[in-house]
Amino acid sequence: MNSSKAVIFAAILLAFAGSSAAQLEGYWRFDDPQVSRGYSLEFDGSDDYVLVDQKSTRSMNVSDEITYSAWVYPRQKSGITVLQKGGASESSTDVFELFTRDNGEFHVVFGFEGSGRLNWDSDRVIETGRWQHIAVSLNGTHMKIFYNGSLLNTFDSPDELLRNNTERLTIGSEYEGGVTHPWDGYIDDVRVYSEGLNSSQIESIYNEQFATQKSLVRYYSFNEGPLGCDVTTSQKCLSDKATSGTAEPRNFDDNNLDTGSGWVKETPVNRPSVKTYAGSQGLNWFSGGLNGDLENFDYNSSSGWVSGKVGDHALMFDGEDDRVRVENSPWLKIRSELTLSAWVKTDNSSDTRGIIDTQDSDDEGYRITVENGEPEFGVYAGKLNKGHTELRGNTMVADGSWHHIVGTWNGSRMKMYVDGVMESSTTQMALAGSTQDLFIGVRDKNNGWFDGRIDDARVYRRSLTSSEIQSLYNGESVSEGLVGRWDFESGNRKEAYDSAGFSAEGVLSSGSLGPGASRNISTGRSIQDNFTFSAWAEPSSDWDDLLFEYRKSVSVQEGSGQDLSNYQVNFTVDTASLVQDGKMRSDCSDLRFYSLEGSRLYHDVVSGCNTDSTEVVVEVDSLPAGEKTRIWMYYGSEATAGENPEKAYYVYDLFGSGYDGTLTNDANYNQEEEYVELTANVDGQRGSLNYSQGTPQPGWKASWDYYIGNGTDADALWLYSWASGIPSTEDVDGNALSWILNDHDNCIGVGNNTQCGNFGSFNKNPRTNQWETASAYGYRNGSKLHFKLQTLGNQTSGVQAYSNFNIGNYFGFGARTGGANNYHWVRNIKIRKYVEPTPSVSIGEEQARPEIVHSDNISLSMSESEAVFEVNDEFLRFERPFEKWNKISAVYNGSSISLYVGGEKVASKAFSDTVSSQKITVTRNYDGAVDELRVYAGGLSSSKIKSLVFQ
Repeated sequence: MNSSKAVIFAAILLAFAGSSAAQLEGYWRFDDPQVSRGYSLEFDGSDDYVLVDQKSTRSMNVSDEITYSAWVYPRQKSGITVLQKGGASESSTDVFELFTRDNGEFHVVFGFEGSGRLNWDSDRVIETGRWQHIAVSLNGTHMKIFYNGSLLNTFDSPDELLRNNTERLTIGSEYEGGVTHPWDGYIDDVRVYSEGLNSSQIESIYNEQFATQKSLVRYYSFNEGPLGCDVTTSQKCLSDKATSGTAEPRNFDDNNLDTGSGWVKETPVNRPSVKTYAGSQGLNWFSGGLNGDLENFDYNSSSGWVSGKVGDHALMFDGEDDRVRVENSPWLKIRSELTLSAWVKTDNSSDTRGIIDTQDSDDEGYRITVENGEPEFGVYAGKLNKGHTELRGNTMVADGSWHHIVGTWNGSRMKMYVDGVMESSTTQMALAGSTQDLFIGVRDKNNGWFDGRIDDARVYRRSLTSSEIQSLYNGESVSEGLVGRWDFESGNRKEAYDSAGFSAEGVLSSGSLGPGASRNISTGRSIQDNFTFSAWAEPSSDWDDLLFEYRKSVSVQEGSGQDLSNYQVNFTVDTASLVQDGKMRSDCSDLRFYSLEGSRLYHDVVSGCNTDSTEVVVEVDSLPAGEKTRIWMYYGSEATAGENPEKAYYVYDLFGSGYDGTLTNDANYNQEEEYVELTANVDGQRGSLNYSQGTPQPGWKASWDYYIGNGTDADALWLYSWASGIPSTEDVDGNALSWILNDHDNCIGVGNNTQCGNFGSFNKNPRTNQWETASAYGYRNGSKLHFKLQTLGNQTSGVQAYSNFNIGNYFGFGARTGGANNYHWVRNIKIRKYVEPTPSVSIGEEQARPEIVHSDNISLSMSESEAVFEVNDEFLRFERPFEKWNKISAVYNGSSISLYVGGEKVASKAFSDTVSSQKITVTRNYDGAVDELRVYAGGLSSSKIKSLVFQ
């Protein structure tokens, strides 16, 4: 590459004095806003930059207010320049500059008449590998930085005039005697205004497709790409769409799109071309992968990209060896109805000149040609023994003018149209599908080379009517049955993109319009082994974890009249029906809970998974007194394991790898058996297990397993709540509230003394020498504390009320022995908050995951925080914030699955299962917007995925 590269622009814009509207001082869009595809400029990170000429720079009417903005796509984040006016050094008369620091943060510079050069840093780091919009506004008192249409930072600025210098404006580099801090990546849609725009105006620039500005007096679209604006000469130029003038590009690699320098099909500004809600009629369905390879072109005025009839570009064929090859596809093997259409321009009337051809050696297929200057349409039945017919028109089309040639066949009748008028017809009773690739610009693959221009070549799987052909001739859209369309608008030297709006691969069925709507697509054949999905989409806003396919709302009604925080709600779920329907794992390990705000809620499956009354505990952040709070219950994921439930409790101590409390006196931890031995079988022992994090307020429930001996004398085991400090077991009897298991006196009860006779008790003795489970409750009701104990099945002690005790700050387990067979063990301790009446719970109807593409074994989804691609229960997940429109693609090539965002591969893994789906649902429950959905019967390469972004 040359050591100095620049694109020199002619005068750009003038300010309109006295206009109340914001003054657009510079606008470099780099593409054509009136077409569906355009260009941006790619900077190589070495010496590429754009230089605006002296006249345009001097005309910028900026004094104390200015706004500039740009769409940027960096490949690196450190020390790269978006734009600059003035010198790069600290002592320079810099007017303004935007670049990134070494850490990737946006850095803004302004030069003021009094205060000199001032610098500001944003707190946003630029992201590599994606388009983002950055804007800077200075209004005389404040300098504001905007990112993707939203205000990022506001800084005070001096009420002074900006410096006025004669330095040129540069884009993509600092320039002061040489290129420094060059941009590495793409830049598009650069604007400079002479006013400090407000937040709503910045958001409008971010969101708009194209809005004509009253002050637009210079406009360079850059849609000429590598051709320039005059394809009949070697001159490379940029057309000024405002004044019909031109400017000259210099030194970019404008004839090679693979060097990282020059025009590329990469732009965020006009993608997608039509903003369409999921399920609406504007949703385009693409398929087939019918892009064509350009072969043998020289890429000059007689061979390659030239100006066209439809859109900006056509292909010039040299009559010697130029051709476009489209790989054979089942959708090109047409047997029922057919239409071929193309615009041609040639002055060569000799011999045969192929336009579109699939005829193979077995005399099967179809084609249109120019025979000695006249159009001809051929339908071939080959091995069907139905012969073939070649129908000739009567217009001399080899006259150097553009002509529209169309051939139709409805299963029995062939018709030839020229320039919208039917010229001839005949009978042909059959058409056989060809095994040959489709060629454009040649007949029989290597003979009958076309000499001239071809534009907008089309193949339909139906016979168009006369009125539809007239519509095509008049430049109107006819999309039904369109298999392939090669409009040659890409400007790419290697491929002719198939831009068919709809395809025979899928048929959109009826469906309602608007957000959340779904449409079914019945495929003509199975999607298996190799496929690609690609779409422009805005994220779905309301799904917390895309790895889960289903959810239900859970309404929790607080009934005690108290404000509860971090409260563990206890309720039951019918998991048996979900497991039976294949929607939940049989061990309930794929159960998850979220708040409406998207926060993960901790939970525990207490017991009974795969039953109609599975008990769960969920910790909810806040339950306001007397109000209903809604949370989400998610399930249905093969891609995630169960979670640790310990955070769903106030205390969760299972003794598997130690214990959480404090042991005193004779207490001992049995690691092998995973329990705490409060006392051994020894007379006169005392032992306790104490927890010091404070008793849950306003009440609590504790459950635990216990094992006690036969007991003699004063044997007992109790759970206590203590006011302060860790008590000794001797002090507990009269000074703590206890839940008592007295194996000596054969009683179970509650109260403030370890002797059962002093408080309410069960009439049934506690069972000994085996593990049992107990639950104790302590909760406030009015001014009194209420206590009860539940054990031995569902037996519950009478509720005891006390007014002279508070729930203590410490709690624990204690035991004592007074004779033979005295031992007391505890394990599996769970303590949570508790009130009465307990919150009531109701569970709502099931909802399915919002998906861009859905089938029984395939899913592609995107939310505001992640994108997920799932095939046969294998998944790829990419987490990052998603805003506005994003290009998302998913590929299975037979050996791996890959997920792409913005044309970049963000996740991939080996995968080789058989994948088959006969029916695909588009935008199932999706509440975002989707446009230009494509399905390819093949796994596209990374380069082709990226080209989908650029189209």
